[in-house]
Amino acid sequence: MQEKMLNFFNSVGYVDENGDFENAQISKVVLKKKTDSFEVFIENETSINPVAVLELIKCSKNGINGKNKCHLNFIYNDMDDNDILEAFKVLLGELIIKRPSLVSLENKNISIDDEFIIVELDSRSEEFDVLQKEIKGLSEGLVELGFYEMEITTAINHENEKKIQEEIEADRNKKIEIDYVPSESSSNSNSSGGWTPKKKIEYSREGLVTIASIDREENNVNLEAYIFGSEFNQLKTKDGRDLYLITLKISDNTSSILAKCFAKDEEDFVAKSKELKNGSWFSFKGQVRFDNFADDLVFNFRGYEPLENVPSFKRVDNEPEKRVELHAHTMMSQMDGVCDEVKLVKQAISFGHRGIAITDHDCCQSFPHVFGEVSSHNKGLKKAAQAKIDDLKKSLEEIKDSGNQEGILEMEKMIAQAEEDKKNLEYFKAGYGSEIEMCETFLNVCYNPNDEALEGNTFVVFDTETTGFNPGLGDSMIEVGGVKIHNGEVVDRFDELINPGHHIDEQITRVTDISDDDVKDADNEENVVKRFKEWIGDLPLVAHNARFDKNMLDMAYYKYDLGELSNPIIDTLMLSRVINRDLKKHSLKALGKFYGIDTGEADEDDDETVNESGVSGKIIDSEIAEAFLSIKVDGEDVLKIEKEEYYDTDITTEERVKKYRNIYHLETLHKASKTEEIKLEVEVQEGVTLLDFEPVITLHPAGNDIEIKYVDDFGEKSLTIVVYVGQHHGADVDSENTGYIFAKMLNQVKGIEKISDLNNLALLEDISFKNNQKLMDHIGELVSYKNYIFKPLEEEVVDDELGYPFEKYGNTEWRWKFPWCREDNLQMYENIPSKTFSEHIANMYDNGKHVTFIAKNQTGLKNLFKIVSYANTNFIQRNARIPRYLIENNREGLLVGSACLNGEIFYIAETRSDEDLVKAMEFYDYIEVQPPENYSHLLRGHDINNIAHLHEALRKIIRCAKKAGKMVVATGDVHNINKEDRLYREIIVNQNVPGKGRHPLARYLAGASKRNTNEDNFVKALNKASSQGVNLTSVEQKVLKYIYVLKKINKIPITSINIASIYAPNKKDSAEDIFKGKDGESEKLKAVSSALRKLSVASLVREKDGEYELNAPYSDSETVMQGHIPNQFFRTTREMMDEFDFLEDKELIKEIVVTNPNKLIDSLEDIEVVDYPDKPYSPIIEKSQETCRDLVFDKAHSMYGNPLPRNIEERIAQEFYGDKIMDLVVGKIKKEHPDMSDEEIDNILPQEVHNVIMSGYDGVVRLMADKLIAEAEEPLSDEDAIEKAKASLGGIIGGGFDVIYLIAQKLVKHSNDDGYLVGSRGSVGSSFVASMMGITECNGLPSHYYCPNCCHSEFLNEEGRPYTEEYASGFDLPAKDCPKCGTLMIHEGNDMPFATFLGFNADKVPDIDLNFSGDNQSSAHEYTKVLFGTDNVYRAGTIGTVADKTAFGYVQGFYEERLHDMLKIEAESYGLLVTGKDELKKKGIIKSFIRVPEVERISVGCTGVKRTTGQHPGGIVVVPGYKDIWDFTPFQYPADDPTSAWRTTHFDYHAIDADLLKLDILGHDDPTVLRMLQDLSGLDVTKIDLGDPDTMKIFTGPEILGVDRYKLRGLTDKDGRKYCPTGTLGVPEFGTSFLLGMLEETKPTTFAELIKISGLSHGTDVWLGNARDLCTPNEEGIIEVPFKNVIGCRDDIMVNLIAWGMKPAKAFKIMEFVRKGKASKDPAAWADFAETMREAGIPEWYIESCRKIKYMFPKAHATAYVTSAFRIAWFKVHHPIWYYCAYLSIRRDQFDIASMVKGEDAIRAKIDEIDAKGNAASNKEIDTRDTLCICLEMVCRGFYFKNIDVDKSDGKKFIITEDGKGLIIPFRALDGLGDNVAESIVKARRNGSFISIEDLRERGKINNTALEKLKELGCLDNLSESNQLSLF
Repeated sequence: MQEKMLNFFNSVGYVDENGDFENAQISKVVLKKKTDSFEVFIENETSINPVAVLELIKCSKNGINGKNKCHLNFIYNDMDDNDILEAFKVLLGELIIKRPSLVSLENKNISIDDEFIIVELDSRSEEFDVLQKEIKGLSEGLVELGFYEMEITTAINHENEKKIQEEIEADRNKKIEIDYVPSESSSNSNSSGGWTPKKKIEYSREGLVTIASIDREENNVNLEAYIFGSEFNQLKTKDGRDLYLITLKISDNTSSILAKCFAKDEEDFVAKSKELKNGSWFSFKGQVRFDNFADDLVFNFRGYEPLENVPSFKRVDNEPEKRVELHAHTMMSQMDGVCDEVKLVKQAISFGHRGIAITDHDCCQSFPHVFGEVSSHNKGLKKAAQAKIDDLKKSLEEIKDSGNQEGILEMEKMIAQAEEDKKNLEYFKAGYGSEIEMCETFLNVCYNPNDEALEGNTFVVFDTETTGFNPGLGDSMIEVGGVKIHNGEVVDRFDELINPGHHIDEQITRVTDISDDDVKDADNEENVVKRFKEWIGDLPLVAHNARFDKNMLDMAYYKYDLGELSNPIIDTLMLSRVINRDLKKHSLKALGKFYGIDTGEADEDDDETVNESGVSGKIIDSEIAEAFLSIKVDGEDVLKIEKEEYYDTDITTEERVKKYRNIYHLETLHKASKTEEIKLEVEVQEGVTLLDFEPVITLHPAGNDIEIKYVDDFGEKSLTIVVYVGQHHGADVDSENTGYIFAKMLNQVKGIEKISDLNNLALLEDISFKNNQKLMDHIGELVSYKNYIFKPLEEEVVDDELGYPFEKYGNTEWRWKFPWCREDNLQMYENIPSKTFSEHIANMYDNGKHVTFIAKNQTGLKNLFKIVSYANTNFIQRNARIPRYLIENNREGLLVGSACLNGEIFYIAETRSDEDLVKAMEFYDYIEVQPPENYSHLLRGHDINNIAHLHEALRKIIRCAKKAGKMVVATGDVHNINKEDRLYREIIVNQNVPGKGRHPLARYLAGASKRNTNEDNFVKALNKASSQGVNLTSVEQKVLKYIYVLKKINKIPITSINIASIYAPNKKDSAEDIFKGKDGESEKLKAVSSALRKLSVASLVREKDGEYELNAPYSDSETVMQGHIPNQFFRTTREMMDEFDFLEDKELIKEIVVTNPNKLIDSLEDIEVVDYPDKPYSPIIEKSQETCRDLVFDKAHSMYGNPLPRNIEERIAQEFYGDKIMDLVVGKIKKEHPDMSDEEIDNILPQEVHNVIMSGYDGVVRLMADKLIAEAEEPLSDEDAIEKAKASLGGIIGGGFDVIYLIAQKLVKHSNDDGYLVGSRGSVGSSFVASMMGITECNGLPSHYYCPNCCHSEFLNEEGRPYTEEYASGFDLPAKDCPKCGTLMIHEGNDMPFATFLGFNADKVPDIDLNFSGDNQSSAHEYTKVLFGTDNVYRAGTIGTVADKTAFGYVQGFYEERLHDMLKIEAESYGLLVTGKDELKKKGIIKSFIRVPEVERISVGCTGVKRTTGQHPGGIVVVPGYKDIWDFTPFQYPADDPTSAWRTTHFDYHAIDADLLKLDILGHDDPTVLRMLQDLSGLDVTKIDLGDPDTMKIFTGPEILGVDRYKLRGLTDKDGRKYCPTGTLGVPEFGTSFLLGMLEETKPTTFAELIKISGLSHGTDVWLGNARDLCTPNEEGIIEVPFKNVIGCRDDIMVNLIAWGMKPAKAFKIMEFVRKGKASKDPAAWADFAETMREAGIPEWYIESCRKIKYMFPKAHATAYVTSAFRIAWFKVHHPIWYYCAYLSIRRDQFDIASMVKGEDAIRAKIDEIDAKGNAASNKEIDTRDTLCICLEMVCRGFYFKNIDVDKSDGKKFIITEDGKGLIIPFRALDGLGDNVAESIVKARRNGSFISIEDLRERGKINNTALEKLKELGCLDNLSESNQLSLF
């Protein structure tokens, strides 16, 4: 035994008689000074005998040596459920000794399930009366014994309970004793209702284990892992005890797992929350158990220690001279980069690099965060340097006191050096840049154009086959061919194979069908090209995708010194793109299909040319086909017959019966290139004679139409067979096809006279439309500039300055969308450059090339913002694009780089000569080369043939850059920070980019094909079966192959269902025809099941529990090699230099990797991306301060008189200038009247306050400046005093926020003038000034009265106490006449402190959110353009990033796709196909097999990547006239949608919210409903009494509506009866099921209570589990806290804390902390706040309530909502038909017309029908139910619905019937009709009533489905089917 342990036992008087503590150790002893007690920690590998532990605990109670108290803590590394049960039973035995009444528990069944100990009892009385009281003590006892806290609960053994009841019933009067012994069945583990211990876990391993290796439950687990997610939850047990659950997500980088433990108490909980931080490594000890809640294995840890030697994954850059990365992408590179921008900067700093350049694709959206991080770092450097200087100076002062002159001199030198070091600090630099596609303003439809005529010319149409794509790197031609075409006919041809002088790659052979054998006797390239040059002469050339073939010829001419290729070269690809606007694809195959020219193969998207049997060709008429018995070409049948199943009506029985018919296919034949003739064999039926039949047919290249003529009884007929020559290669054949296509294209562009005019793109498009009436009919949809035009609606008023784009064609239907557009000029906004039509088409189709930009200075940043803005608006084509000339125009202050492999420099290096490359480099400031790894995918895809070619391309770039005098920099094109982060990028690029499809790199993620290692084994298996007399069919053999596949995959169980699901039938295998059609899947399953039985008979498989094992010979093979994208990680200097080792020149490597990048970063100036002013740059509105002031006082005087009451005068002053204004005025009075008493000062203070306010801003500033001068300790200049005075003032005017208020006022007034009310949101209603300016209807003053006649006001009752003490809302004040004039006074005021809006210093920037009517929102938005100018207002931009849940789905989907890819490749090695991933995923076969926490860990790396951009629903950002938008941000369209009506800020608006004013103009239905009610009634809704008692009654019951609550629907009571407890159905804020329940429980009777309910309902964890528990009576009927006292809104917290005596600033801080839900997120910080609250004497219930809150609503917001709701409710009570009409017209979308028109019973039945579906009800049905609940209430009140009336119904709104008792249902209520059709019906009706159903269909544009529904409803009973007049 440990000596420490022995000494301890002696000190407490314990003797270990049985050696229970033999291996135990005291690990530590802690002295608690406060209590003078010891905490003793005893550790043991396994749990110690609980009896011995209890005995030791008892001994230790007496203290150590009888003095110091001590508490024992037992720590076990290994324990299981049986250990816990044993300990629990010992504790239970101790309890029974104390409580003998519990003796029967000794025989009870006790078990453990997860974290619960379950005691089985025989009766519920026993559970509640006895054991419940002891549960807490038992649970605490377990913890004391060293086990974790368990929740102890009970279960009733209903079988025993029943027996006991039977015995009691048998002899009620006889007293009996029940001595029950559990029956065998009750203790049997398999008994029904029994509870048993889990099976004991025996498995454990020694030493550290990896998480990846955890695959079962085990004990004694030791892990080293880091935390990447944590939750700290305080829970409540059923008996009210606190549980402190800690849940961690941990990883050791092999995998991840959930880890859980319980803290002992709150102190332990807080301690652990501080220790267990994300990112920290720990050594954990515990056990692994299956967790039912997580449905996975979970690590339950018992102990942990911080890991000292943390596994280091940190990379360092140890080179003395370091590189700088100049090309880095962050998460803002849309669905591409996965570098968090802040982490990227930190990594660069960590490497010791001097800077980094951010160059995201198309954007600058990471700049604000990068700027913030770099600024913070550099400030830290400066601060540290200054701190060093300060420390040295302090030391100098100390030395001076000592008189040590030598030390003084030395210290002064050190200070001088420190100051010099500070001056010379090397700050980290950020380069702010972007990578964008550059395009040209021209498009080469024709290269080398001349003025030759198009018509009548002879063209050479040519094609080449090559060894690769890169003639600039040595690739050459292996075939060149062409045809000369004149007037659409081939007049000559050329075709020669070429020997390249080296091996032709197999991949090239697969593509071209040209092998080494084909070219071994061919001539070389030089000679063939010379002959080709001579053959073409100076004729114009034509090619499809001519750029490729031109490069090949150009380089051949260059290599062999043949001069320049100067012939015009017309590109049919580009020509088609311009003239065939209705085509989606322009490949040669697609064009062949379009023009009816057979190019040899069906287009990829053409499904019509191949039938289900795999037969290509056409279906021919049976009458013709049946004339022939057979047709053969070279012995091959071309006439194929397929049986088709169909249903017909039997004329005798009139039943539908299955029948069959023949479908005849005439196959298109493809013959090899150079085939000259075929042999034709034809057999015909009797009575059919062939005419002019020739059995041998001579062929020409390409398509041959062979006509077979014959005669039968009905005359002469013919049949045409198509035979195509040249299936794969034969350049002359491809050229001939292109020639025929080109000939048809020339017909389309008749009117283009010269070859050079083909490059006049606008003319080309114009001619193509004029020559094709079909295109002309759809010109608005097809024209290239369709985003610049629109077709106005019939009644839409269009501005005259918007012209007619197609006026020259006589078409005036379409208008220009933008006033700056006109003939040949496309422009979206005045501050965006325009483009011509030709430039626009070039912008669309030019092959974009990437360029990088880096801003050198502030001017460059602004120009970069311009380029990004232009590229993302007027020039966007899926991706942002910028014309080259605009780069030149905005180049000042920018460095332009050549970018990545997608830039033109790399392309030219691949395809052109050195001279061409040098010339192209002239445009750039620096040339980029990147690590060969960045191009690795090009090698895999054979875009570059080999690594030698790649190295040559990079050498060529460096070589030519030297010639051009350009700086070469090695850049990483960084997309992920660390190597291992590539996985995150692979997951991201695998997703679809919204509107753009998948990333081009995604195709490289597919795995590589593999060799089948089981071919021989498969043959052996077949032989084995055959030897046993089992011969396998083709289907059965496939099943066996699938089993081989699944054995290797080892992730998918081998079952019949899984095999059948994976099995992909071969269309050409007739044995599998049965698998087609609707019964195909079931037939396939039958076949697979049959095959498995047969394979079992042959002993090739074994079956066990429905799964099969392969029992045939099998050889394992390598796992499928997964595909990867290049690893573009952030390289250190050494890593980058190693990448360029192939250059074999150390000096050159250093130059491009280190020297040049550092030179470039040194050339950059410090740039300020985001300005952080004290307040936003607001627009200047002349006299805004005076206007605000006058508006406020004019309104206030009209309500409260002049002079104003003192409290109002002071409130206005404080809101205008902050709290300091009052002290300032008092100081002024004292200065001017030094002898005045305090009472006298107090008397004149209101008037003086008013005078100061009226003196204006300058007067207040002057007053403050004078005060500062007078109080200054040192002389203060007047100028400095004024500046300090301005800075010290707060409030609306003092803080400079008057313009914001005035703009809000103008917007509200604009909407009010349009007839719409505006509701306020947020806390603006707390501002009395806002109320007086008309911005909000909320009055923030305390409850009060005021007289509308004489302006008398009252805030105090007759006893002199504030009304607000009794009435929290002024609307609840009783009616009262004015004591002055007798007029009925108005009562309002909701007592809201201004501080909740602008803070206690009144210096927060006001965020004024307003709810405009949805109908008027767009008008309000447009009004901002009137106020500030079109180019000064933008929608607030948002950035939509990949969220946690989305990332989780991405990761799972990625691994599902990987599994399917493995399955597919493995199957392909056996010659099999597999079913598609989506189908297999639906069936649950393809799924992610990665543990959920690991998926979560990986998903963290994908979270935050930009997915799309958007716009705030109502946010408008205003740029002041004295600034440009580019001073702050670029702009763009939301989601890159150029059809959007608004541009947005490019930066997320939060990044610049301190710089620019944002107006929140939101849309809401309430103002729209109120407007309709006002229109219907003619009443002013603002005059409605918000204290109306009848309206208030609907919040407590529907009786005021005259309806029995049990006739309505809403909730279900405890007896299962359906009812509605209130009359608030359809009342905004109060009509949902949740609110109905709240109202029923709270029973509000005042407006103040309604405000509280609104606040509670919008908060998170404010009502449920919080306030509700406090104010709802418990079982004894006791209420802990009255409803009026619970926290309802965020303002309550601040007001209550101040009332309890807390300082206002502290109260405000706590309110802000609580309302954002930080109490639960940061338990440690909350513990400090909670302690502060306890010290202030705040009740514990209040503190606990605050802790639970996740989010809180502001009182002003709740007040505004309730105000609108109450007004609408008033109409419901007093004018119901108006209410129902407005509500149903505006707030509801789903209806059930059939039940509505039938009335009460039908509606109720329909509601009950939907309710019966429960969770199975669709969202649409749930919405319909909500509508019907309102409709039921309406009809129960005596009103009715009238069916849709074709003559009377409105399109959208309900119409009140003439009797005022009913509503006519609108057209839109018909399911599936839609608003547009509804409106078109009404519009058509204006031109005359509908005279028939046919008339309704045609004029109303209504479809047949909707017509049928109208018929079913009886709406068309009065209309005939057709127009009878048409008969005459």
